[in-house]
Amino acid sequence: MRPLTSTNFPPGDGVLRRLAALIAISSLALVAIGLVLLAVEIEHGWVPFGDPGVAQTIIAVVIFAASFPLVGWLIIRRLPTGRLGWTYLAIGFWQALNMFATGYSTLAFWVGSGNLPLASELSWVAVWAWVPGFTLFSTLGILLFPNGRLPSRRWWPVVGLTVIAFVLLVLPGAFATWPYRGVALERLNALNIPPPADPVVTTAFAIQNVGQVVLLVAMVGSVAGLAVRFRRSRGVERQQLKWFTYGAVVDALLLVAWTVLPLSPVIGAVSALVFAPILPVAIGIAILRYRLYDIDRIISRTLAYAVLTAILAGVYVAGFLAIQAVLATFTANGGPVAVAASTLAVFALFQPVRRRIQGAVDRRFYRSRYDAQREIESFAARVRDEVEVDRLAVALSTTLERTMQPASTSIWLRSGGTGRP
Repeated sequence: MRPLTSTNFPPGDGVLRRLAALIAISSLALVAIGLVLLAVEIEHGWVPFGDPGVAQTIIAVVIFAASFPLVGWLIIRRLPTGRLGWTYLAIGFWQALNMFATGYSTLAFWVGSGNLPLASELSWVAVWAWVPGFTLFSTLGILLFPNGRLPSRRWWPVVGLTVIAFVLLVLPGAFATWPYRGVALERLNALNIPPPADPVVTTAFAIQNVGQVVLLVAMVGSVAGLAVRFRRSRGVERQQLKWFTYGAVVDALLLVAWTVLPLSPVIGAVSALVFAPILPVAIGIAILRYRLYDIDRIISRTLAYAVLTAILAGVYVAGFLAIQAVLATFTANGGPVAVAASTLAVFALFQPVRRRIQGAVDRRFYRSRYDAQREIESFAARVRDEVEVDRLAVALSTTLERTMQPASTSIWLRSGGTGRP
């Protein structure tokens, strides 16, 4: 079978690629319009962007809504019939639609009392449009990575749970809130007013609670499927899964930091701008296989500098408190001296601690680099003692094969005195 390339797609795949491009462009257009509406609402104070939670959420939603259509489109360009590309394209489209519907209905509520065209319908869409994208991302977006296929037939129940959760989360809420569409519904959203004591609404919320439990089970199953796939993977697939896991862990830690730490609006917004794109970028790199094997170095550096930061922060705080306590017996103002001394201690410890931590991390998580360094050090020691050229040539060839793993090696030696090989 010939490899599937851009020059030998089946005839129907060209239609799929054009459809994917149309959906991606439409999604990006919705995001662009939503950004304009959002800017107007922030300028007039209708959206509390100064609230750290609001700012972080808005930035993360914008990044996801803009990046996943691009990632899905790039995947579909290479494999139009693959499920993974269409899954990510659908995630991006629903996020973009939710962003546009929310921005438009909010603007209609504050400016035109809900009388703008389609304002009532879009206020209703904004209530539930975020659910499809979130459901797909947290289940099939994980379970189908990186080849668009399930790990095995045994994982079909997870797909079934995803469909059930989708139905239970979307349909009841959409049905119950349809009569309240328009200004009434937007007022509930904008002013955070509890929903009316309507039996239909109450029943819908109860069904959605069941849907949340089903979705949680499907999410756990999807993560378990990813873990099983990672354990069985080798070569390129293993590197792809490392990229995905790295991006997911970074974003999960960012979410925990947003929830636990009292971040200022500026720090929260900057952290969202820096870290929220990591997962879409990691997915794109993994699927397109651009610099795929750099993930080992990235993981090694991330772990090393995270541990280093924690240790130096502890040294700084402990040194500051200890020095200030000692100086308090001699002077009433030992703060500046304690700050200066602690800073110097951290500066002096930076390189030695970094080298030790990096070595420990490399031994555990970046073994190829650690083994390569050991091979090079062993060869350097042998060069100092070995005088026979043939043995050195063999040692050099062995070192190259173990460290760089070339397809072939050859050594060229000049004959003494002739200037020719």
